[in-house]
Amino acid sequence: MTEEYELTSQHNKKRKFFGKAKVRTEKNKIILNSCNIDVAYIEKGKATVESKYSLTALKHIKEFLRQHGFFAYSWRQIKRDYMKEDKK
Repeated sequence: MTEEYELTSQHNKKRKFFGKAKVRTEKNKIILNSCNIDVAYIEKGKATVESKYSLTALKHIKEFLRQHGFFAYSWRQIKRDYMKEDKK
């Protein structure tokens, strides 16, 4: 069963995502969709980022990771810690 909800800003109250970031669950996978592109997911307690794509997507990725208990400070740190090996 797939569930979907809009990502809201909890870690920076000044940001609004205006419906551009959605989170859905499929089986045991939590997937972030930013501007109609799947950019990151969490599966078995491990976060994976596909790519940043844009500054807007980076904001969404940071918020998504933080809301799920992952450290997300900068693109460099996110890339090092969560990006797929073949995409570096």
